Amino acid sequence: MSRLRRALALTFPEWQVLVAALVLLPWVSLRLRFTGLSRAAGKSGPGTARSAPPGPRIAQLVVAAARLGGYTCLPRALVVQRILRDRGFAPELRIGVRKAGGALDAHAWVELDGQALMEPPGREYVAFEPLGETGR
Repeated sequence: MSRLRRALALTFPEWQVLVAALVLLPWVSLRLRFTGLSRAAGKSGPGTARSAPPGPRIAQLVVAAARLGGYTCLPRALVVQRILRDRGFAPELRIGVRKAGGALDAHAWVELDGQALMEPPGREYVAFEPLGETGR
């Protein structure tokens, strides 16, 4: 299916998530660069439950928006976390490491109800303790 057809097939709540991701990705990336992780993670509290796509769908939409700007895993994860939190979910930001080909490889993702979002199968990372609401 072409990009245009996929875009036209989005529901209104999906469009809201996509637009939010397109706005938040550059903002979060700049905050990461200039203020660090804890400030980039933001302090928005849990939002109220409202009409929203399921958590995995929100992650897919953020990843699709991130592809347009070439954003890495940490800004993507922070934006997924924020959008989920703003829609009444309780996501956990996770950061992990693995040894790949003799080098240390780090990765960030979001877990929702124990399920890793934004992750293709077979990517195994040893995760640090959950970072909590502020990313500390």
